[in-house]
Amino acid sequence: MDVEALLTEIVGEAGKKLHTARSRNDQVATDFRLWIRDTLDVTDTALKALQEALLKLAESHVDTIMPGFTHSQPAQPIVFAHHLLAYVEMFNRDKERFKNNFSSLMENPLGVGALTGTSFNIDREYTTKKLKFSKPTRNSIDTVSDRDFVLDFLYAASVCSMHISRISEELIIWN
Repeated sequence: MDVEALLTEIVGEAGKKLHTARSRNDQVATDFRLWIRDTLDVTDTALKALQEALLKLAESHVDTIMPGFTHSQPAQPIVFAHHLLAYVEMFNRDKERFKNNFSSLMENPLGVGALTGTSFNIDREYTTKKLKFSKPTRNSIDTVSDRDFVLDFLYAASVCSMHISRISEELIIWN
């Protein structure tokens, strides 16, 4: 309802036809996929910038010796650059998880209706192209209930958050 009201404000009376050949189910599924897709783009850019900063810092600390820690206890000497590069690797894995998530959500749910499609003559390939999805979803029943891509995103975000927390904790302890 809020989306329809805002769209009507922006484009006029045509906004009231938002639900023609569409249901809230397929619209929510579509909006959710688009939101996560945009979030993945922002996340990828941020992780890339973080990795570049870590690489730059590592380059300037190739000869800086520090204690390596295990279970928060000093263990053996290591080079600070090597320690920083461990985080570059962690964030590489995070980026790969997000990339896999991106692939799994690139199917267009728009047009499957509330459960079994619509009697309107619609072109799902057209909306797929316009919304920059790779293909339409295949099964309407699965489409309206599928939230696997959300769980995949939440898992990837949780692991990435753990890595960010880990480096943050080290910086706090060191300071």
